[in-house]
Amino acid sequence: MVVVIKNAACIDFLRSCSAHNTEIVERIMCKKLGIEPRDFGTNNRGNEKISGLKTSVPVKITDPRIEKYIVRKKERNGIIQRVTVEQAILKHLKKIEEKNERR
Repeated sequence: MVVVIKNAACIDFLRSCSAHNTEIVERIMCKKLGIEPRDFGTNNRGNEKISGLKTSVPVKITDPRIEKYIVRKKERNGIIQRVTVEQAILKHLKKIEEKNERR
């Protein structure tokens, strides 16, 4: 499943991280669902991150548990996949900001 991220804050966050977008998004979604993320290993497969001005970033989700959750949510509520993933990323960013403010 490929989800195209269009939220500017989410795109900035994905670009600022050194890990692959798939790994970042899947870890955030697993944390949201309360499940253990799969092992990504250290093998650097895939393309390099392209920096620059883009209005969208495609992210491939390969974990079948996350795919199943997103599809069920779409069937139940009619919410598109992009919104589900972007909301999880934004919630994660908010938690990071709150941690930084406490310090």
